[in-house]
Amino acid sequence: DETFAKSNGVWVSDPVYFWPAYALNFYAYNTPVNGAFTPTINTTSQTLSFKPSTVLAEQEDLVAAKAIDTRETVAATPLTFKHYLTQLIVKAKCSNATYSVVVDSVKVTNLAGAGTYSFSNETMTATAGLANSASSTDYGSKFTAKPLSTTATEVMTDGQNGKWYLVPQNNLIAWDQENDKKNERNGAYLALKVKITANNGTLKIYPISGDNSAWMAVPVPAELAFAQGKKYIVTFDFFSTTGGG
Repeated sequence: DETFAKSNGVWVSDPVYFWPAYALNFYAYNTPVNGAFTPTINTTSQTLSFKPSTVLAEQEDLVAAKAIDTRETVAATPLTFKHYLTQLIVKAKCSNATYSVVVDSVKVTNLAGAGTYSFSNETMTATAGLANSASSTDYGSKFTAKPLSTTATEVMTDGQNGKWYLVPQNNLIAWDQENDKKNERNGAYLALKVKITANNGTLKIYPISGDNSAWMAVPVPAELAFAQGKKYIVTFDFFSTTGGG
């Protein structure tokens, strides 16, 4: 609880404290200003509890580092920061120019929305019981409607943060489209809100009536493991040449 200020290029406290003969523990982290962030650094617990904001433009990464050393070896022990959230970017394209696909929103659902990072094992763990439950968190973003081309492009852009920063989580259960069509078990899925037409917009395909867009969803793919410190890029391919819708 001491404040240090830089004086002549050196950080000093008032009053001055000198490095003791025993090793010191250093814990460093950034301080997210959005969401709910609680650091606990004392002699018995060194954790960072974090609940990311669900607003895309407010989302922030979480980085942390630690070092334990004595004065004699301090020069050989740097503070190496690592990323401890999961980044998710969504891209989309339309492989058949016969159709027009316009996207205006995206979301990922039924995730754990909070977790705790522990300096002891350098692991971010999702709060138990949140994912795939009534307490799950959905992350969504609405943006300027984007016509898709045959080249995959990021959709979550509008001069704001184009990726989600999510709490890492293992054993996430995907939506079972075949056996749980109403998703009563809160399976995780990715969705785009789209408007699909053909014949230069004169033929309505989805939705089949009205001029508004509507949601289309797929289960969270198994490859999307939500591992800490990883960045995932998911691409929706409408009217793919390999089959499917």
